[in-house]
Amino acid sequence: MKLDSRSSQAMKTQSTVEMMIILETRIENPNAAALVTCGQNGWVRFWNFHSGNCEGEFIAHPNVDSITMAVDPENHLLVTADTSGEMKTWLIEGFCDGTVLDEEAEPLLKPVIYRSWTGHGECITEVEVCVRGNRVVIVSASSDGTIK
Repeated sequence: MKLDSRSSQAMKTQSTVEMMIILETRIENPNAAALVTCGQNGWVRFWNFHSGNCEGEFIAHPNVDSITMAVDPENHLLVTADTSGEMKTWLIEGFCDGTVLDEEAEPLLKPVIYRSWTGHGECITEVEVCVRGNRVVIVSASSDGTIK
């Protein structure tokens, strides 16, 4: 993948990728970002397989060393978690998904935060999103030895 002209200087210097997720529902759309990466300094980036460009980026968790993430099976929710125990749920439907916007509409600069909370007292090492019926369940594990 390559950096496009919209990429920030921070991205060029802070590009360590610690996790990648493929958004299965977006793979066939040549206008959609179907790869999500996260890692150093709390950055999340959305990449387009077809063009190789970074289509969107934002700092999900400022002032942390790194983050982890998971998505729901429908690729509507992104859950991020950090080294301080904080978790966030983002609504990613409509963000870098190839949707044609009204000419007067402003593109989303980052997804909408649905919820933010402290999940653990220490570093969150793993997060999973499970769906049972119409309920979404977020499971997390931490270096504090707990699973929630």
